[in-house]
Order: sequence, then structure tokens, then C-alpha cells
Amino acid sequence: MGFVESSKEASRGGFQNIKTIRGMVVKMDVVDPPPTWQTTKKQFKVWLEDAAILERFDPDDEFNLKEGKFEFQYPYAEVNKKPSAVGPYMRCMVMPLEKVGKKPSMLVGHITSFSKIPTPAGFSNKNEAGEKVDVVYDQYFVPVEGDTLNSPDTLAYIKAGVKDKHLKQALRFLVVDDRAKLMPEFKDMLNAGTLGAKVGLELVNDVFTEPKSA
Repeated sequence: MGFVESSKEASRGGFQNIKTIRGMVVKMDVVDPPPTWQTTKKQFKVWLEDAAILERFDPDDEFNLKEGKFEFQYPYAEVNKKPSAVGPYMRCMVMPLEKVGKKPSMLVGHITSFSKIPTPAGFSNKNEAGEKVDVVYDQYFVPVEGDTLNSPDTLAYIKAGVKDKHLKQALRFLVVDDRAKLMPEFKDMLNAGTLGAKVGLELVNDVFTEPKSA
């Protein structure tokens, strides 16, 4: 049959298609929900600038950010209440940072990557068959670092950007390109002489080239 029968196969457009984003965290705050939302719960909002999309769920979607700005939020708590230990804010923002000894406020003023990683909510619901199913949050951004630098999509992008370029040209790409400049680690690798090995290229006469077949 030639039709879609699974919600996982549905297309994601615009903001929903962003899987991983990286940018400067310029602000975090608890705000009121938009008036059109059917909730009274406060929201925890994050503002990014100089942001770039690192990964998309649908790579063919050409959606781009305007002026490098992006905002996203998590359900926080009702007025004068504390956020739930099993809510998206705690599970997707606070707890991942606690594992590396950080707090959300420590991200302000720093370039940070956020990715929609399926995250256990810590509780279960019953499905239509009456069976217990663990709830997973998959629509909220989780702060991540090293993982984004090693993602196949990111490595392929950097490889394409420096391939067949002289060292000086490659350096310019890494410091000027809107997406590459948000990952200064690759510039450091170039300076250390390890970038070629990282992205699968060889340095021949100071030019990054595809390795010859054995």
C-alpha cells in the first residue's frame, strides 16, 4: 500500500523539523504562557542568538532561522508552585545538566547545543490495551555538547566545507560559515593537525583531500 499509517512517518516542517540547534544563550526566564495556549502553567523560556540549525529530522526541509534568533520553552509550573520532578523542565533541562555539574543559569552567555533526544519522563501511562507504557519526552530540547560535534550530519557538513581547500581556505570556512563558527572545536582541530582524521580527509600539500582507495 502507498499511504502512511504511522505518526512517526509524518512530515515535520519549520521549527518542528529542528533536531539539533546551537547558539549563544542570551536569556532564560519563567514567563506566562501565550494567550492562545490552553494552559495556565508558567513556561521556562530560552532565547538564543547567533544560532544555527545543526541537524534536521527531514534534511530536505530548507527552513532557516531569521537573523540567527531562536526561542523555545518547557512547561514549568502553576503560579506559586514548584516544577514537577517528572515534568519536561526537570527531565530535559535540569537533570541532564546536573549530570555534568551545571545549572541552567550557567548556560547564559555561552554557546550551547540543544537536541531533541528521547528522554524518559520517569512515569508510565496505560495504553488502549490497558498495558503500562513508559512515557518519553521527545519534543523538548536537551542541552548537549560533545555529542553534536560527533554526529554524522555535523561531520559531513564540516568535511564538505573543507574538502579540496587549502589550510588557509579551510580556516576561513571554519571561522566565517554561520554554522561552523558555532563549533570552534573544529578550528582547534585544524590548528592541532587533527581535523583531517576527524572528518575522514587527508592533508596533501596543505590541501584537504579524499583518501585514495587502497
